[in-house]
Amino acid sequence: MIITQGFQLKYEVPTSDSQFIMKNDSSKVVIAATAEDGHFYIIVEGTITKDWVPGLYKYQIINSTGIIEDAQITVLVNFLYLEDSDSVKTHNEIILEAIEAQLEGRATSNQASMSVGDKSISYCSLNELLNLREYFKAKVDIEKGKKPDILGKTLKYTWNLR
Repeated sequence: MIITQGFQLKYEVPTSDSQFIMKNDSSKVVIAATAEDGHFYIIVEGTITKDWVPGLYKYQIINSTGIIEDAQITVLVNFLYLEDSDSVKTHNEIILEAIEAQLEGRATSNQASMSVGDKSISYCSLNELLNLREYFKAKVDIEKGKKPDILGKTLKYTWNLR
């Protein structure tokens, strides 16, 4: 699932005790289901999502019977909340750009000094760079919605700008 800061998330769930739990290494969000017109929904207002930090999260939808759904969610930057000088590239896009520049022999000193894991891009072998390029290209494609997430999951959702 991909959402943008400041947009409303509305997702139908099967029971009134359903919960949406979203987590990454630094934050956790828990939203309980709401009843509306005889159905149950996870609803997150745009005033809440505007404060979500962009990035990749894991999420689960659970109820008293267990885990209903388990996948990834990507929160994208809303350009309305950026300063003129802020970059719009994701971390994965920046790394991919640096790897491709290194492969083409045009990497800046900042790009060449970037590290992936415990190794600087400038010290990677050709095979390592090619493998890293494929890895980060796949991650960027997932972020852009060109490929399904690692579990092949997609969600039904609607967006309303607030």
